[in-house]
This record gives sequence, structure tokens and C-alpha cells, in this order.
Amino acid sequence: MSLTLGDLSGVGFVSGAASGMGKAVALAGMQLILVDLDLPGLEATAKETGLPADDVYIKKVDISNDKEVDELFAEIERKFGRLDYAQRSVALPVQQGANTARSSTCPRRTLTRSWTSTCAASRAEIPLMLKNKPTESKEGLGSIVNFASWSSLHGHIETPHYTTSKFTVAGVTKCLCIGYASKGIRVNAVAPGVINTPMLAPQYRDAFNVSLIPLGRLGKADDVAFAVMFLLCPRAAFVNGTIYHAHTQFVQAQDGSASSAQRQVVQT
Repeated sequence: MSLTLGDLSGVGFVSGAASGMGKAVALAGMQLILVDLDLPGLEATAKETGLPADDVYIKKVDISNDKEVDELFAEIERKFGRLDYAQRSVALPVQQGANTARSSTCPRRTLTRSWTSTCAASRAEIPLMLKNKPTESKEGLGSIVNFASWSSLHGHIETPHYTTSKFTVAGVTKCLCIGYASKGIRVNAVAPGVINTPMLAPQYRDAFNVSLIPLGRLGKADDVAFAVMFLLCPRAAFVNGTIYHAHTQFVQAQDGSASSAQRQVVQT
């Protein structure tokens, strides 16, 4: 057996495709449905794929909005007639502050956006995938990869809302993978570490250096995209319910000190 990703033909849905990790996944190929709130960014991504115009469909969509999601997937079914892969990245601002968990200005959108977007998209994606037929090169009917975070695995007092929102992604992934495995749909999640994308706040970009990251650099969007493509690919047919760690480990500064941003991700 050839150790390749296998048959990745079909139709893929990528949210957050205008920049960063979502864009990196979109550039991996296949027929694509690309969504984001940044329409000019989507147009640029579609152009960079190099695919024929008929193979790329872009739309400005808030995937936490049920109505917009329903309309989108009705269009997908009319245009493509199927869905084979789905990857959902949701950009969330990191709200710092140890007291924010008790604040009257609780950023509820940050707290709920991962949950609502993951559920809304799953509700629309899965019925469409269930209409697919297995082939010799594809054992299953579809594959979904959610975007969790290193924060899905560790608590951070300074970012309770962001961390909690990412915990929900891991939880939904674990539930869906059980519910749909027997029907031919795999559900996994990728948990990126500190990735150098436009969404990475300057204080985090500046806080991490070669002395804290054993690999000597921040993560790149492509690093995560390759992990996503592995989880999506047919050759990963026995990988289900995994929270895949797309990050290196972190070390404490030699003098034992760490900035506020560093303390959030240093694994002890």
C-alpha cells in the first residue's frame, strides 16, 4: 500500500478561509466551498487556489447563524450535490484578565461562538454527507475536522472565556464521533498551539521566542493545515474522536520568569 493521503477528490467545506489556518487548508486542493466574514479575503484565497471558477464557491457567512448556515448548505447541495470534507476554524479574540470570569461585561460572544458555530455547521453538514455512497478508495462517507486549541487541554485563569469556548469544541467532537462513526462519518479536531497568523495578538507574538519553544519558532499555518489534511484523508479511516495536538511543547525561561502571555501556555 502506498503511504500517501489517498483519494482526496470530492467537495470540501472550509470556514475561516480568508486568512490564517483556514486559508492554508483551502490551498490544499479539491473542489471547495469557502466561507468567512471577510469577503475580499475569500476572493483572494479563491484566486490563490488556482482552481477553475466552477470548482470554488465563496460566500460571506456567519456560521454561528442558523439561518445563514441553512441557506448556505441548500446552495451547496444545489451546486455540488454532495459534501465529503468539512473543516471549521472560527476566529476568536482572546480576552485577557483574571477577573473577567466574574465581570458584568462577560464577552458572551467569545464564550458561545465556538459552540454555536460547531453545532450549526454540524447540523447542516452531516445530513448532506450521509447521502454519499462509499467507494473502493473511500471507506467512509465523510470526514469533519473541528478547530479546538491548545487551550482545549489546559486551563488559563487569564483567558477563561476563550479557553471555555475551546473546551466545548473538544466536547462536541467527542460526542459527534461516537454518534456518527457507524454511519460512516469521522469527526476529529485539531488543537493548534501558538501559530503565527494575522489573528495572533502582538503581545503573544512578541512573548514567545526560541528560548521558550524547543523547535525554535512559532507555528506556521501550513503546519496545522497538514495535520488537518491528514485527519480528513481517507487513509486516516481508523482515526476518529482524536484531539490532534498541532503544537510543540513549551519550556520555562531559564531564570524561572515568564511574562503574563507566556504563563498562559507554558506547560508545567
